[in-house]
Amino acid sequence: MNAHLNAAPFAENMFDNSKPIRALLKKAGIQDLLEIEGVTEVAMNRPGELWFERKAIWEKVNSPELTFDLAKKLANSMAVQVSDKSSQLNDYPICPVLLPDGERGQIVMPPATEKGCLSLTIRKPSKDRFSLEDYRDSGRLTGVKVVKKKTDIEDWQKEMVMCIKREDYYNFFKLAVLHKQNMIFGGQTGSGKTTFAKAIVDLYPPNRRYITIEDVAELFMPHHPNRVHLFFNNSKDKDGNAILPSKDLVQSCMRMKADHIFMSELRGEETWDYFALLKTGHDGSITTAHFGGVEHCIPRLTQLVKESKTGATLDQSFVYHEIASSLDIITKWEGSYLKQIRYEPEEKLHLLNGE
Repeated sequence: MNAHLNAAPFAENMFDNSKPIRALLKKAGIQDLLEIEGVTEVAMNRPGELWFERKAIWEKVNSPELTFDLAKKLANSMAVQVSDKSSQLNDYPICPVLLPDGERGQIVMPPATEKGCLSLTIRKPSKDRFSLEDYRDSGRLTGVKVVKKKTDIEDWQKEMVMCIKREDYYNFFKLAVLHKQNMIFGGQTGSGKTTFAKAIVDLYPPNRRYITIEDVAELFMPHHPNRVHLFFNNSKDKDGNAILPSKDLVQSCMRMKADHIFMSELRGEETWDYFALLKTGHDGSITTAHFGGVEHCIPRLTQLVKESKTGATLDQSFVYHEIASSLDIITKWEGSYLKQIRYEPEEKLHLLNGE
């Protein structure tokens, strides 16, 4: 992982010169949003607009003062406070930051984002402190669902199985989106897997937050305004390292408050990080890969993980289990036609139960 992804230790006097940052936050419209009661997240995806989350609902506000130049100035000012290096974002376009009042943020800028766009995601920590009695008296400890070891799949999963038996794939995929199933579309180059992925992406609710990870812009999302497009470059530099590794973008997503993550294709060491991401509240994600048939998908992905530096230290059976227990739907495409599908919720249930 690139060294810039780890926030450097903060100097004791790092906020002595915070006045310029505060002024920039105010001018951009970010400070006003951070001061709203109940706001937990503030995000900048592109110039002229800001998003904030309150009570688990994302809302958008226009910010005419927020130009790309202002966003860059703010980003560089915050990056300097973290690393004490003015070239931080010139050297690498991804940087975790800390705001003057303690909020943590994540900056991603070109070429890791769209040209003319800069992503800044700020997490606002709650300043409230409650006693156990407060939780009891407010009712927050009532109506709790006790989760036990499941012995049967859900009714909607049975309906999806019936859709396959009826060859009703139209409603099958609609149910898959509704119930946040993790999907992978496989096939060779030109098989139509990415084109179908676009059709499925259009089914997702427009009021959630989305991140795409690609090497070339393909997954356009005109119906989903709260979106960030990230781009990797796995070409090697003179030292043999990826210029902008896809793995770094996958890890950056952990700090960017996405509801869903769509990754163009799994090819290498990012594979393990992607599946780890799926187990941290990012259900309903989509990716693609090259494999011969649906039965080859999980062995192929396991191979990709094992060939990576991280995967080399992991037991192969453990890697296989983690991937198999994360995926819900595997499909194979040829000439834009769906040729194979695998959906076995009972098997996934057994895996999750440790059987």
